[in-house]
Amino acid sequence: MKRKSTLAIIGFSVLFVLAAVFNLVGTRSAARPTPTLPKENGDARPMTVYAITNPNNVAITVSHVVTDAAGFYYTFSSNIPPSSTVEFHLRDIAAVPSPFDGSMTLSSDQPFTAAVTGFDYK
Repeated sequence: MKRKSTLAIIGFSVLFVLAAVFNLVGTRSAARPTPTLPKENGDARPMTVYAITNPNNVAITVSHVVTDAAGFYYTFSSNIPPSSTVEFHLRDIAAVPSPFDGSMTLSSDQPFTAAVTGFDYK
């Protein structure tokens, strides 16, 4: 019995991961299109605005990891309430330099979707 329940849990985990990946890809393509990066406006450089949606009926914790090629690394976590969307403005995260040219990795142990929703100018 132990072996069957372990396999069932592994099978469920794989199915859960595949569902989360499909949900992320499917929602991203079906949701509003990703905004194109605007041209620089004088000295103002665009800073990304992104949104995280929690489709679950429980709150989730999402880890945000911000890095760049020069070695900058900053991480923080946020709680996203059930069935809601929270928007983040990169310019409002004091630890992130401006202008910033790097990447962000988002992760959680529960399914979620994320999308770039716009840009801010400082």
